[in-house]
Amino acid sequence: MLEKRFIEQDTVQNKVKFVDAPDTDDMSVDLSVRDYVVRVTNDIEDASDGGTITINLPNVVDATGRIYSILATAIANDGDGDAGDVVVTSQGDDSNFEGDYTLTAAGDRVVLYSDGFSWHALAETTT
Repeated sequence: MLEKRFIEQDTVQNKVKFVDAPDTDDMSVDLSVRDYVVRVTNDIEDASDGGTITINLPNVVDATGRIYSILATAIANDGDGDAGDVVVTSQGDDSNFEGDYTLTAAGDRVVLYSDGFSWHALAETTT
């Protein structure tokens, strides 16, 4: 019984996805339906040389009933929508998507829910 608990705990920990910044190029990351919690670091020295990280949400139908939390843990940029930002986007398979969510500072986050038809922002904190 005790061993089973450790296995279940490891399974939960595997649902956290960590994304680190590229040095100079843009980067695109496709989330699986099991990537419930995403922590993104885009803290390169010179943000003007760094790339934007695009986080692509999973298929809206496959993610039905699931909640995804995406947090920018560190971002080194000037917040002007240029290089260094983290952009959260859908695959275009949903209806009425409110648009991309752009995280421009450490601590910015978005929590999204899929009802099988569309993505809904449950919470959004940006600076």
